[in-house]
Amino acid sequence: MSDAQDALTDLFEQYNEKLSNVMPQAVGYNVVLFSAISLATIFAFNLLRPRNKIIYEPKVKYYEGEKRPPRIKEGFFDWLSPLIHTKEPELLEKIGLDAVAFLRFLRLTRWLFLGIAVLCCGILIPIDFSFNSQHVQKNNRNFLNSLTIANVGDQWRLFVHVAMSYVISEPPVTIFMPLPWNEALMRARID
Repeated sequence: MSDAQDALTDLFEQYNEKLSNVMPQAVGYNVVLFSAISLATIFAFNLLRPRNKIIYEPKVKYYEGEKRPPRIKEGFFDWLSPLIHTKEPELLEKIGLDAVAFLRFLRLTRWLFLGIAVLCCGILIPIDFSFNSQHVQKNNRNFLNSLTIANVGDQWRLFVHVAMSYVISEPPVTIFMPLPWNEALMRARID
């Protein structure tokens, strides 16, 4: 039984060591790969949209009453202008309350998580990087591990991580528990 347990422990330790030694070069390759896939997808959409209006603009042909969507020109990025400049009352009239509520929720979460990311990156990454550059030997670290909590052992720096977990937990709770934007949706439904 102990031989099997020792073998399993060795296997687990080897696997853990492989996971902790992620090369920054591999992360860079993934960033380049997924950026290229994203650009190719946007390029394909921009090529296919003007040629397949029945798929990408079905409500232009099949609309009810006054709900005709705005015309979109045939240019490469001309679909962005209506996307950015269409206001919420017009959307409410054309796509309905549920879709407007969903778009409002998406906008709220976008700003919420963007703020959390900026806050965490602005505070935690410099703290982790300063500890790793001062206390971890150069041959035992790489750039990617220098940006994480992996090697941090200083008590006050760990306390900052705990405090930040409380700070980033507070906005979602205060925003999503009382749902302050619910009142505006009720007013829109009444109108």
